[in-house]
Amino acid sequence: MKELAEKANVTVSMLSQIENSQANPSLNTLRLIAAALEVPLFRLFMTDEGLSATPEIVAAGNRSYYYNNGIRYELITPDLAGDLSGYLMYVSPGNQTAESPLGHKGEEIGFQLSGTLELVTDTATYLLHPGDSVRIPEMLPHCWHNSGTEDAVYLFAVRSSGF
Repeated sequence: MKELAEKANVTVSMLSQIENSQANPSLNTLRLIAAALEVPLFRLFMTDEGLSATPEIVAAGNRSYYYNNGIRYELITPDLAGDLSGYLMYVSPGNQTAESPLGHKGEEIGFQLSGTLELVTDTATYLLHPGDSVRIPEMLPHCWHNSGTEDAVYLFAVRSSGF
C-alpha cells in the first residue's frame, strides 16, 4: 500500500479510505492510481466475475460504460476476467483521451469504424481512417485525438492478463 501511495503521489490514508469506501476520490486521483498500477483508468471501475464455459453474449443495451473527458468507453466483453477485453470508444470532434501519451500493460489492437482519429505516440502522429487497423505494443505511450469534424468510433481490444 505504501509503495502504491508513493507511486500515485497520494497518502496511504487516502488509499485506505478509497478501498473502504470512506472517500470519493477525484477523477485525477483515480488517474494517478491507475497510472501507478499501470492499468487503464476504466479497470478501476470493473469487477472480475470469473470465466464461464459457454459463450457470453452482451446485448447492445446492456454494456458497461463510462465517460472520461467527454469520451464514451463501452465494454463489449462481459467483464475483464478473460485474457482479452474489448471496447468501443466514441470520440467527438476536438476531444482527446489524454493530454499526453501514456502507456499501459497489455498489447492493444484496434479497428477504426467511423470518423478519423489521430494516434499520438511519444515520437509520431498517425491518422486512422475507417477500415484502418493498428497494433500498439504494450507500454507504448499513446493517446487518441479527434481532429476531424465528425464523431469517431474506434473498436479495440487489450490483452488484460497482466491487469
